[in-house]
Formats: sequence, structure tokens, C-alpha cells
Amino acid sequence: MTTVTIRHQGGKIVGFSAKGHTGYAEEGEDIVCAAVSAITQTAMMGLKRFAPDTRARWREGDAPLLEVEVPHPTRETEVILTTMVIGLEDILSGVPQYVRILHTGSEVESK
Repeated sequence: MTTVTIRHQGGKIVGFSAKGHTGYAEEGEDIVCAAVSAITQTAMMGLKRFAPDTRARWREGDAPLLEVEVPHPTRETEVILTTMVIGLEDILSGVPQYVRILHTGSEVESK
């Protein structure tokens, strides 16, 4: 299963991480994993291009792992990252056994 954790602070998305293989199919044949990767990596590229002043940082690991931190969120970062969440939620609605989305942060926990 792939787990995408969305981090919130002060009512804004301040980062996310995506970890693991979905297990939908063999590595290299897994369309669900490819879709999650495409959405999260596109969000990362959008941050680099349209919000470079936010100082977004990312780390990619050996195992399937992508971590993005946005220390200075802006309107642009919120639009990019919220759009990412919408895309991920759409995938989740079709194959909930392969993808999990977690939200963390003080305002999320108080709901």
C-alpha cells in the first residue's frame, strides 16, 4: 500500500510524503503506483516552477519515498498542493485497498 501523508499547519498544507508500493501489480507494471507518483511528482515540479520563493525542499529515497516540505506556504503552494490532494482522493475512491491518505496537523486533529 502507498501512504501519502499530508501535513497541515495554520490552515495551510506545509508538506507531504509518499511512501511504499501500492501492490496493485508487479513493479514496473503498477498503474496505480504510477498514477500516485505522477501526481505527487507533478506537484513537486509545480512548486519548483511556480513557487520557488517558498523554499520547498524534497527528498527522494531508495525505497519508494518522496518527501516535500514547504516552510513558507503561499497561495500558489496551497493551490498546487490542494490540487494534488484532489487527484489523490480521486485515485483513492477507485482503489481504496491500495492507497491511503493521512492528514496531520493541529487543525486536522481538532476536527
